[in-house]
Amino acid sequence: ISKLAVSNQLGTLCGPALAGVASISFLAPLAVHGMLTAVAFVLVWRFLPDTEIPGGTGKHLKKLRYLDKRYRFYLLVGLSMFTMMAMCQQTLGYYFYDRLGLTRVQAAQYYAYAMMISSAVMLLTQVFVVQRGRFKPQTLIKMGLPVSALG
Repeated sequence: ISKLAVSNQLGTLCGPALAGVASISFLAPLAVHGMLTAVAFVLVWRFLPDTEIPGGTGKHLKKLRYLDKRYRFYLLVGLSMFTMMAMCQQTLGYYFYDRLGLTRVQAAQYYAYAMMISSAVMLLTQVFVVQRGRFKPQTLIKMGLPVSALG
């Protein structure tokens, strides 16, 4: 899961860096997004191996409910954390524009820098703390929630 999170953060880190194509046109980032999605589709279709369910056909496996009590807490914490992050990310550009008195272009530049720095910190945390620290998920949540609340 942490390797998936690292790749997600790497994409989040590269996104604002590629936003510079907006200087060509405000629609250029959408075109880049479409092209990168098409490339990802081809790579997944070509190179992602088929997975087999261990132990046979999988008829004996019980399908888990979406809010199964064994992982409901983690699902709710994740939902809350990513909702808060999305709220901050979606309003930060407006904050720069409104409070710092920047032009639209300057606000977009500062926003891109802030997102790249934020993503770099998350990426480094995933690589060095989560991957190498070998902490239990409960420990990571107990460490991360107070830091996030403080932020």
